[in-house]
Order: sequence, then C-alpha cells, then structure tokens
Amino acid sequence: METIINEINNFECLEENASHVLNCKNISDLNKINDAQYNVATLKRYFENDLSSLFESIKQQTNFHFSQTGEKDELLNKLCSYFLECNIVQSTKLDLFISDVKLLIETFLEINQSKQVKLMLSVVNTNMCRLFHTDMNDLRLLCTYEGRGTLWVKNNNLKNLNELEKTNETIIINQGEIQEAQPFEVLILKGALNISNDTHAIYHRSPTIEETGSSRILLRLDTNCTLFDEI
Repeated sequence: METIINEINNFECLEENASHVLNCKNISDLNKINDAQYNVATLKRYFENDLSSLFESIKQQTNFHFSQTGEKDELLNKLCSYFLECNIVQSTKLDLFISDVKLLIETFLEINQSKQVKLMLSVVNTNMCRLFHTDMNDLRLLCTYEGRGTLWVKNNNLKNLNELEKTNETIIINQGEIQEAQPFEVLILKGALNISNDTHAIYHRSPTIEETGSSRILLRLDTNCTLFDEI
C-alpha cells in the first residue's frame, strides 16, 4: 500500500526502563501500549507527499465534521461518501489520505482487539478542552494532520492532582516541559477506564488556537468503552 508518511527512525524505541512513555519508531511498535507500564504512546512521522491543497479544501468546508461508529470498511465507505457530499472530488491526494486513515484504523483495531471503532474526523477551530485532564475512556488514538497537536505531560511534571480547584498552573510543575504532538504524529492515550494501567491515565489538553484564528484537522479513534467525548 502506498503511504503518505515515513516513520522517523533516529531515536530509541520501546524504552526498557520505568518510563511510562512509549516512544515508537514504526507503527507496529504502538501495540506495546497494552503493556501496563505505559500510559501514552507516540510515533513521529513526516510528510512524504504534499497534501496542503487537500487540507485547504477540507478547511474551506463549513462545519466539516464526520463522526461514526462501525467496522473498518463501513467507516471508510461512509467517509468517502462524506467527502463527496462536501464536494471534495476523488484525487490521488485524497486516496493517499484515506489510505493513511485506513492504516490507523487497522492499527487501532489490532491494538484493542476489536471489530468496531469510533471515528471522528473534524476541522477544529476552537480551544475545546483548555484544562489538562484525563479521559473517562479506555484507549484513544489522535492524529492532527494540520495545525497544532495535542498537548500532554509526563507523570513527573504533575503536582497537586488531589486539589478540588485544578488549573493548568496548579497541576503542572514546569510549563516549559509540556509535550506537543507535531503534524502527522500519532498519539495513543490511556484513559481512566483502561484496566492494563499501572500508572494513572495520561494528562493532556487541546492546544490554544481560537485567539490566533487558526484551525486543526484532527482524526480521533476511540474504543467503545468511552463515557465522554473530550479531546
């Protein structure tokens, strides 16, 4: 299958220490997120094809938002139909983009050993979740194709988690060490409902974009074990 990305191979994969962060060098390594020691997996990827014109076409659509639950083929067929409804015609770039979404769906289904997945593909132009939080779900895959990516923090950068009045300033030790996903980077986050989790669920939030008038093209995949739709 032709792909639109390559994986970055210049860093160590699968840290063999007490770290809760799973740094991956290829997409198959994401399976290790099921190990109890990890609560976040990350795979940095880079562009192999220029999809900027496709992304501009997507962002020009008013209220572009696709959200469905189902099996892989059903979801992909509905997603292709949605693109047609949005007057985004079939092209090589769209085919490449759909191929990447398919790859991420297949990867996520293999990780959670399921036949169905909740898929959301949306243009986001609001700040959404401003506060660092954990999700009331099992597993979540996020990939920001364009724009600022999800912010998250390592366990050792958290404090005062038992305070009733939480703010980003009171729960984060060092604001300069907040992690931010890059375009095309894949994140898999463990939520509070994940049973194979020796550490707490990962704290994360959406980036601030409203003030600058910018937007994001965001793919989100969830297991069926989800109580809220936070991002």
